[in-house]
Amino acid sequence: MRDLDIRARHAVFLIGKGAYFAYLTTLDDVIASRGGNLLIVDGKIVGAIGVSGGSGSQDNVISLAGQAALK
Repeated sequence: MRDLDIRARHAVFLIGKGAYFAYLTTLDDVIASRGGNLLIVDGKIVGAIGVSGGSGSQDNVISLAGQAALK
């Protein structure tokens, strides 16, 4: 999630808790889906990797592998 220091799985968990956290899906540039991870260089966000097509857990594993390969 852009500029928020939480992983997508935490956001999805919070969104599932009910209306109080539903605002997370209304933030600009936010897509509530697992499988996306930020690319951070020298503490700055320089991009992201997003994967879809499998389950959320599968997408996240592949996205993390891509993130690790670029380090």
